This record gives sequence, structure tokens and C-alpha cells, in this order.
Amino acid sequence: MNILSLNCRGGGRPETVREISDLVRLQRPSLVFLSETKMSDKKAQDLRWKFGFSNAFGVKSVGLSGGLCLYWNNDSRVSLKSFSNSHIDVLIQNDELGDVEWRFTGFYGNPVRSRRKLSWDLLKFLRKEYNNPWICAGDFNEVLYGTEQIGGNERQEWKMEGFRDAIEECKLEDLGFYGVPYTWDNKQQGNKNVKVRLDRALGDDKFQECFDNTIVNHLQCCESDHCALLISVRQSDWIDVALTEKPFRFENAWTRHERYNQTVEEVWRDDGNNLQEVYDALGCVRQRLKRWSVSEFGSVKKQLKTLRGRLEVEIKAVTAVKIPQLHPNSWAIDIIDSSKVDPRDAAVILCGGWAVWSERNARKHGESSRTISESVKWTADIASDLAISGCVVTRPAKVKSKWQLPAPGTLKVNVDAGFSSDWQVILDCRGLK
Repeated sequence: MNILSLNCRGGGRPETVREISDLVRLQRPSLVFLSETKMSDKKAQDLRWKFGFSNAFGVKSVGLSGGLCLYWNNDSRVSLKSFSNSHIDVLIQNDELGDVEWRFTGFYGNPVRSRRKLSWDLLKFLRKEYNNPWICAGDFNEVLYGTEQIGGNERQEWKMEGFRDAIEECKLEDLGFYGVPYTWDNKQQGNKNVKVRLDRALGDDKFQECFDNTIVNHLQCCESDHCALLISVRQSDWIDVALTEKPFRFENAWTRHERYNQTVEEVWRDDGNNLQEVYDALGCVRQRLKRWSVSEFGSVKKQLKTLRGRLEVEIKAVTAVKIPQLHPNSWAIDIIDSSKVDPRDAAVILCGGWAVWSERNARKHGESSRTISESVKWTADIASDLAISGCVVTRPAKVKSKWQLPAPGTLKVNVDAGFSSDWQVILDCRGLK
């Protein structure tokens, strides 16, 4: 099933209608979400016939800005749940994707930066509404990282952090993309050109488990200054989407637990005579390990998040360094870019990475390890030592003194390293012996 999402920047123009019609004909989406239609809801809905759809729901624009519309065919059963000037939220069932009912939210972030927080509050509110597998796509009018923009004024970190925090709280993840890296272009030349990735698709854990073969493509458009998102929703090859149970994943950390062998031996049956009995025995082990993992380890993700928070607090308390939010694909380059990270902070962070690697090896080989506080202090000390060793210390040049005659009224005695009085020479101010 394909979904097409586009900020069309005015859907009533004949050129735009033709371009969208061509996209629909070539990509054959079952669902189309348009933002910034800049028209009434009725007029936007009437365009369904030109686009080749049977159903539509529109949200009227406010004056000459905004406006949303969702189009779909009868091969998808779509149930409208909520809408506003910034979103359309629906539940979907599609025969191509089985019986699972999942959720699509077409989203449009507030274009006014001072009101962007309202968009993130809306996103958090929508998270609490339903528990279905969820995909949220559209023009968010914000980036996650500074590297998602080229040209123009530098993005303010606190505004990007607001977007990141909202996504984290909603338990959404960027689904990635294929194609050009930026989805909006101001189409100006030279130094005035600005490109930004404003459009994206986000999915939660359940959506990615059910549809982990989903692909997002950026399609360049002529009439809009935005790229269209073509989201190809595809079932997972290894999980029945009708099941709500999370897939089983074996964790290597289990094998290091003192009770791992005992747990497996208690449930494993080695009297299997055929593959079916072996398969059943493995199923019993899988279920037992899942229950055992919850009781012994709890939520690993929550523990990691808690430990990460403690580590950042310790680092900031000891070193006054705040760990920057860097893009996962370019952090190794960004960390040594002095325009993004202070060199002294970068030294502490890199030494911290070295400390983590050392701790990992120490734990793996059963050696004594440090506490979080000790590790942070050790990291800070190493970074400080490296900073000092990297400084160029300048010392005043030595001035060689030349031999001179004694001042008037005085005598100078030269012994010339002699060891007896016979080698002494006495001179006056005229140089006479």
C-alpha cells in the first residue's frame, strides 16, 4: 500500500492539480494527504474526482494559509477519529496489509516558530488517544538536527530540541528516506539558496514491527517547493501482523547471567525424535526466557535511559559539559567541528567514549570496573591532561652574556678553570695585567 504526502502550496491551481494527478497515476497511492491546500474544505474534497479517488475529507484553510485534505479509495476502510488545522487522524484497514487496524496521522507543523510548541503539544495529545500501530507523516516545519539544513540562518538548538523531545515522548522514530536529503528548497540561486528537510514520516514500535519493510522516498516536484513523500507500507516478512505480541529477540547478555543455563535446562526437553518436537521445545524455551528476562532484567530500554540520564548529570556536574544532540549519521564528523562543539567539550566527550569502551572490555573480561562517578572523573582528568599536553609552552630565549672589562676602580680575576694560583689573571678596567 502506498501513501502520498505533499505540501502542495495551493491545491487549486491547474498546474498543481495536473502534477498531483500525474503523481497519483504513476505511484498509485491508496491514500493521499495534502497540506497547505489554501482552499475551502468543500473545494478540496471535490478534487477527489480529478485525482481518481472515491472518498475525501478536508479541513478548510484560514484565509489564504493552511488547509488540509485526505483522499482514499474503497480498497481501504478509513475511519476518521479527529482533525484540526494541523492534523487529520484516521484508523485504516487495507486488504493488502491483512486484518490489522493501524493509524495514520497527516500532520502539518505550525509555520509560526513562536507557536511551534502548540504543534508538539498536539502530537503528545494524539499519542495518548489510541494504541494501534501508528505512522505520522507530513510537513513538520522543523528539523531534528542542524545538519538537516543547508544555507540560511542557523537553526536554534532549543527549538530542535523541542521537536526531538516530542518525538521521544510519543515513542516515534524517523523511518528514514531514499532520494534527495532535503524536502524544501526556496529555489533561489547562489548564497541565497536554502534547503531544509521539513517533511518526514515517523513510526512507533508497533508500526515498525508490523510493517518493517516500509520505505519512504522523496519525490521532487515542479509546482511545489516541497518534495512529496511516497511511503510504501509493506508487511514484515517475519511476523504475523494479526498478532499483537512483540517478536522474540534473543539477548546475548542473558548468557552472562548466572541462572541462564539453569533456566534453559529446566524447560528444555531433549527427547525430541523429529523436527516438530524440536520446534515445540524451542517454543517452550522462548516463552520461558521472555518471562525470565522480564523478572531478572526488567525493561532494558528504561534502564539504559535512566543510566544515560545519570551519566549526563555526573558529566555536567564534574566537567560542566552538556552532551550535545548530534545526528546519528554524522556525529563523528560534527564532534570535531569547532563550529558545532567546543573543542574542550569535544575532548571530554571523546575521552568519555574511550572510557566506555575500556569499561566494556573490563566487564567482559571480569576485571574490576569503576562506578559512574569514578568513570566521569577519570574521563575529565584524561581530557584535562590531553588539553595541557597539546598546549605549546613558550619559554624566553636564553641570552648569551659576553665577557666585559671590569668597571673603573675594580679588578676582575679570571681563573680559566685553573686549579692553582699560578693560572689566575687579574685585569683592571684598561685590560692591563
